[in-house]
Amino acid sequence: MGEKELNIELIERMTRLESKVDMILMQCPQCQAAVRKHDADIAALTQNIDSTHQRIDTIYRTASIISAAIALFMQAAVFVWQGVRH
Repeated sequence: MGEKELNIELIERMTRLESKVDMILMQCPQCQAAVRKHDADIAALTQNIDSTHQRIDTIYRTASIISAAIALFMQAAVFVWQGVRH
């Protein structure tokens, strides 16, 4: 069996599985409610993750600015120190 035939076979099987899952969900109102709840939970988690990434990015930017300020201060201190020694 070549790669193309394997892909076709997998797509056909996935289609059959999706059809079966859809039929099961249609026959089970509790399952439908659970799926809708999971969809809402996933959406909320995705939003939370996006917010967390934004906070982390802000922390990285702030840390970079602080690092640059400290480096500038240290460079100035070394420059003054060397000027005093000469």
